[in-house]
Amino acid sequence: MDLDAALATAREVQIKQGPRPAVGLYERILASARSIHSRRHEALALGQMGTAYKNLGEYERAMELHQRALAIKRELGDEIEVAKTLSNMGLVKDAEGDCPGALALYA
Repeated sequence: MDLDAALATAREVQIKQGPRPAVGLYERILASARSIHSRRHEALALGQMGTAYKNLGEYERAMELHQRALAIKRELGDEIEVAKTLSNMGLVKDAEGDCPGALALYA
């Protein structure tokens, strides 16, 4: 499986069809990434799944997934992806109505 292409397809599904159908795609991508030991793709799938759960209004699950993605991205030393994940976590806090929490993550 071409994981980059699969992630792009799942993102498009999320945009066009909504987050629910995308979650299943992200779960399959996550399983594939783990089976080939691709930590990068594992982190990307976790982060995108977190965004899907945020869009479903399941904020606690979204934060859990983003935190798992963040840990891997930090482990890999990918500063750009770390920043993206912190921003996405801030969006979850904002959606929850926690402006101070969101601002702390954006900083």
